[in-house]
Amino acid sequence: MLTPDLSTPLQVLHKLERDMHRAFHHRNSVHKADHFYNFCITALSLKDAMIHHLGLPDGTKKNERYGEWAEVPCLRATTEIANTAKHFVLRDAPKTKSVRRSRGRIINVLISADGEFKDVSEVVPDLTIVLSDGSEIDLYEFSRDVIEYWKKFLSAEGIEYSPQDESTFFGDDDPSESTG
Repeated sequence: MLTPDLSTPLQVLHKLERDMHRAFHHRNSVHKADHFYNFCITALSLKDAMIHHLGLPDGTKKNERYGEWAEVPCLRATTEIANTAKHFVLRDAPKTKSVRRSRGRIINVLISADGEFKDVSEVVPDLTIVLSDGSEIDLYEFSRDVIEYWKKFLSAEGIEYSPQDESTFFGDDDPSESTG
C-alpha cells in the first residue's frame, strides 16, 4: 500500500496541505511551480475522493456536484491548471486567466542564542494566479482558500477535520525508515 494512504477525503486533504507547504516554502521558482502543479492535481483528486465518499454514481448527481465546484473560482483554477498541464489543451477555453511568476516578501523570525528576536524581510519567488474574474491572488492566499473551502465542505458532509501530526506535515525523518 502506498504510504501515506490516500483512501479518504481527509487523507487527500492532508496531502493537499503538505503540497501547499512545499509550494509556498520552496525558494527555487521551477520547484515552486512543480509543487504548485502537484497542489492543483491533489485538489482535483480531492473532488474524485469526495464523489467516491458520497457514493455518487455516474450521471446527474455527480455532474451537479462538479458543476457546483466549477462555480468556485479557486477550485475551477486548480482543475484547469491540473488538466491543462495533463491534457495540454482543454475541451473548453479555460476561465482562469493565467499563472505567472512573481516576487513576494516574507518575514524570517530569527532568535539569537540569548533569546532575542529579530525580523528579517526577504524577497522570494512567488506565483500569482489570475482568476476568471480577473482578480489576482498570490500562491499562499490561493492555496489557503482552496484548503479552507475543503475543510468547510468536508465538515458539511460530516467529515470531521483533524490536523495531521507535525512530523508528517513537515516531513521529519521517519523512524520506521532508519537503517540504524
